[in-house]
Amino acid sequence: MEDTAPAAPGRPEGPEGEGPRSPMAMIRKRLQNAVVRGSIWGLLLNGGGTAIAFGAQVVLARLLLTESFGRYLYVQTWLNAVSVFARVGLDTTTMRYVGGYNAREEWGLLRGFLRWAWRTGTFASIGVSALIIGGVYALGDRLHPELADLFYQLALIMPFYTRLLISNSALLSLKWVVAARGPTQVGRPILMVGVIAFMVLVLGHTMTASGAMWITNGSFLLLLVVNGVLLAKALPRGYREAEPVEKPAEWMTTTIPLLFLGAITLLNNSIDVLLLPFVGASDSDLAVYGTSTRVVRLIAFGLQAVNAIFPAVVAELYAKKKLLELQRQASLSAGILAAFTIPLSIVLIVGGKLILGAFGEQYVAGYPVLVVLAVGQLVNAGTGSVGFILALTGNERLSLRILVTSLILNAALVTGLYPVFGLVGAAMGNTIAISAWNIAMVIAVRKKIGIHPTVLSLIWKPKRAANRPAD
Repeated sequence: MEDTAPAAPGRPEGPEGEGPRSPMAMIRKRLQNAVVRGSIWGLLLNGGGTAIAFGAQVVLARLLLTESFGRYLYVQTWLNAVSVFARVGLDTTTMRYVGGYNAREEWGLLRGFLRWAWRTGTFASIGVSALIIGGVYALGDRLHPELADLFYQLALIMPFYTRLLISNSALLSLKWVVAARGPTQVGRPILMVGVIAFMVLVLGHTMTASGAMWITNGSFLLLLVVNGVLLAKALPRGYREAEPVEKPAEWMTTTIPLLFLGAITLLNNSIDVLLLPFVGASDSDLAVYGTSTRVVRLIAFGLQAVNAIFPAVVAELYAKKKLLELQRQASLSAGILAAFTIPLSIVLIVGGKLILGAFGEQYVAGYPVLVVLAVGQLVNAGTGSVGFILALTGNERLSLRILVTSLILNAALVTGLYPVFGLVGAAMGNTIAISAWNIAMVIAVRKKIGIHPTVLSLIWKPKRAANRPAD
């Protein structure tokens, strides 16, 4: 006769035939989850890398004049902004297609896609570099000589930086989180700190913004070599044996919207910094504001860790139409985000003056900016990886419309509020726009895909949307 005895209280049943599952067994099963494992590695690597990178920024701020440090931060912001056009959305496209092709074992398409992505990114990045050089040359004496030199170096590194970003996205899509994040988040900052220390302490070299930029670019080149070796190991044997199959029309149809999506996303995150010189801010203001933005982005620490693996999981689950599992993974990632976002926010707001003071007394003036920006980053992290969910599920055009609207609002608010409230006004404009964009994306994800991406999904079980296919 079938045994119908209930399980012991507090001992959940395991899979059929396994009997009750102990708490330790449940913990082990949870740790086997790809999002949990990837997030843990992301947190460890991002944590170490962030600490080292933060130290490098503090050292540079101490070694450079405030105006020079401001120019360095300004060009680094431009690096992030123009690299979107150089890689033409191929990093996100790579996350979408490499994950899908690998899950379906379509090796020929996987090989053809990577060849096409690297080729397209190279041509696009060379074009962007030419535009940068032309722009600097056209501005001539109107651009500070140090700033001009930094922009020339930016143009030089752009093709290599683009290849690096595409290859790194491929590693993440194959779920090689440690290989993708370790050299980038930990290895590169250690290298930079070591080189700076050697030049200043051993060689007695006076550090300049130009020298710091050369060190930064050199670290990217070394990282590109390491990344290529790791990607060669990560790709499956079927990839190496397959004949490449290319579908450039299909891939470009996806890439173009993602290009604009990535560009608008980055502009939304950095438009306040980019607009400051045009609304009357000085180089010293750029240094203070830029330092505050870098400190406050520590709040996105958990988001970066989750995004080390979550986009690959989204691409795979959506390709297999496992949307119920996608909801579970979205809820899990939201919980991980909340666990790190809230404590970090409290630490930054309470200890913000002390942290900014590590860069120099003149940077403490950015504390009100830090507090205002912290609210925006808290909303950004609290709403989950909504941008990736929309982009990797075929809703990139809707996401683009939301982001364009947010960018217009962002630029208008920064331009309008800075003359009245100064740097705090610029921070207010950026925070309002970013909060509006994230909330709109949460609504879009719920309506279009039928899942709830925020931490609130852990409190109640979202109802199945009518437009969501069954698992």
